[in-house]
Amino acid sequence: MTEEQCDKLHTNLNGIDSNCSSKITTKEHLNQVGDLVSWMKMHSVYTPYSFSVQKCNKVSCCGVMRTPAEFRDLVMQRQPTPQPDNNRDGNFFCRDDALNHAKNDPDAITTLSTLPSSAGKKHMENGKTKATRDSDLSKELGLKSWDAKRVRAFLICYHCGKRRCIYSAWDDDYIACMEVLQQKLESVSERYSCGDLLFDDSHRLSKALAQKKNITCESPIEKGYYNNKGRRLKLREICIHCGERGSSDFLLSLSQLQGRCMTDGYNSFPIYTACLAIGKKVIKGGKKDNMQARKEKIAKVNAGK
Repeated sequence: MTEEQCDKLHTNLNGIDSNCSSKITTKEHLNQVGDLVSWMKMHSVYTPYSFSVQKCNKVSCCGVMRTPAEFRDLVMQRQPTPQPDNNRDGNFFCRDDALNHAKNDPDAITTLSTLPSSAGKKHMENGKTKATRDSDLSKELGLKSWDAKRVRAFLICYHCGKRRCIYSAWDDDYIACMEVLQQKLESVSERYSCGDLLFDDSHRLSKALAQKKNITCESPIEKGYYNNKGRRLKLREICIHCGERGSSDFLLSLSQLQGRCMTDGYNSFPIYTACLAIGKKVIKGGKKDNMQARKEKIAKVNAGK
């Protein structure tokens, strides 16, 4: 967008919520623009394939609709994500059937479960094969179950926006392949999707730039992504469930989770407060720290939990 277009957008948004400005850029800022959030819930739908905004039926809000009544239902239809037709294996619903399906299941409009990289029927059948492949590759390269020390870079899925790791057993191997990696990403227009391999297992670079195959858009962030004391590559903390970044008010780190007595003594990974609110669990790893577990247990008892 040009600077003029950006200014026009912010002017329009400011008409909806006077607190809107160019500084509102991430999810953690949404609590500052409550009027805009409410407006978006009523007037817009976001899916991995589209973003649509339309008028509501309130004249006081959006004025009188100019679309002729006979075309209004067509104009106001939302565009659902692809939905598999269980009666036709390997096929998706046509548009009208998908819309009818969405009437009974509103979440079908925005679900990620049927994306090409997600765990649909076919992918579930291949899950064991992929998991075995990942395990064998990890052992062959000495990655110790995809050791965080061996993470050299990350890719971003163009469907879900989550970060996925690139591993290499040796620094020199990765450095030698950096230019080829960039060329490969440019050749696919940066359109990496969770579970895709930049280089097939038969390719000579597949072990120098190793990736996990058994991941989908619904998979959490790889544990190897998170910073390791012995690793030169330092990455920003993100939610292990959704990949969202943010300040400590929204993204709870290990120390904050310990303060809330939510780790049970384990090394727990960052989690976004919104993910906690919808029932996502704190993911734990590493060896149990019995002293920390005892401390949290006593704190819970004192708090009457």
